[in-house]
Amino acid sequence: MRRFLPFFLSLFFIFSAAACAPQTAKLPEASLSTVAVPVDTPKSTNAPKHIYTEEELTGSAGSLTWRIDVESETLYISGEGELPDYNRELRPPWVGLGVYRIGTTDDPRLFSTLVVEEGVTKLGAFAFGDLYLFDVKLPDSLQVIGENCFRACADDVFDIPKNVCVIGEMPFFWNDIAEFRVAEENEYFCAVDGVLYDKAVTRLVAYPTQRAGSSYALPDTVTHISSYAFAAWDCGTDLFVIALPEGLTSLGDFAFHRCFALQDPELPASLRDIGMGAFYMPCMDLLILPEGITALPYGAFDDSEMKQIVLPSTLTELHEGAFAGCQFDLEEIYFLGAPPAFERDEKTYTILHRREPFPVFYYPVQFASLWAPNGETEWNAYRIEPFDNLPEFTYRQADTLDEWWDIVYDW
Repeated sequence: MRRFLPFFLSLFFIFSAAACAPQTAKLPEASLSTVAVPVDTPKSTNAPKHIYTEEELTGSAGSLTWRIDVESETLYISGEGELPDYNRELRPPWVGLGVYRIGTTDDPRLFSTLVVEEGVTKLGAFAFGDLYLFDVKLPDSLQVIGENCFRACADDVFDIPKNVCVIGEMPFFWNDIAEFRVAEENEYFCAVDGVLYDKAVTRLVAYPTQRAGSSYALPDTVTHISSYAFAAWDCGTDLFVIALPEGLTSLGDFAFHRCFALQDPELPASLRDIGMGAFYMPCMDLLILPEGITALPYGAFDDSEMKQIVLPSTLTELHEGAFAGCQFDLEEIYFLGAPPAFERDEKTYTILHRREPFPVFYYPVQFASLWAPNGETEWNAYRIEPFDNLPEFTYRQADTLDEWWDIVYDW
């Protein structure tokens, strides 16, 4: 045994040296092209951005072609004919490549300028909706601007070419435009003090939300304000005071959408129609609706901070949710006539969509038997001091949800 000891010691030293030697084995060939990264390893903030190919930056849209020049940050639309209509399901091919009002810092933001070249006759619905376009150039060949086409546009001065004859609904909804200009040769539209109107100045098409000044008086010829005409984004507009002309007959849907600063507009006696959500979110204390209005649609004063409203004796229809979202600001509702017909839905919270506390309902004494046909409430004569020209009122107030339902379903 003793004679094998040197042999075993030699083997021991050999294996020990091998174990301590630096590892120089090569990686397998397959591992040379990829590197495995643990799942919990954070992504590098300096990772290279996606490099777009020519195929990703060009394409067709109907009979037209489009391309993005990354260096100048410009989207070009060219060809002869019409750009198709789009919607929330069918999106334009450049969606996600531009600067969006609602987006993240990870968005590509490849363009913020739009150039539509001669030969294009129509820009379809939602073609550039929600894109923050800071510079827009349109050709004289253009005839039609589709619905929601330039929603959220931020061009400081927006020029309407001479041959545009059709502008769809809500074309500049949530715009950040300071001024509209219309070519003098245009036979269908014009701009008055930077505000877009039809040629006869009877319909206000769009108000530039970044227009200077805190007050605005509409021309006496205006009879209609289009849907979303004054619609603003989160910050609203600086518009505090608006003078509506006698002769105005209708307000389109969401006409003053998110006009947070708007204070107690005086509605003309000629007004007959108020659209859905017409006064969505304005910060009004008091609104008096003129005689002649017969119906209030859903959400007419949705989320308004209005505290008092006076409803005319001609009101015959009060639709579900007319005061939806008024939360706890609406304190008093004055009716000047008999109870209007009420569109009822037991699945919702009636015209207010809210629980207690409820506003006080005031109405003329002579209609007390109609408002409380069961005579279950003691009525008190009540005169409203600020409204000396109004009739004597009585009132009814609910303290619980059940009492509120009783009042509503007495109508």
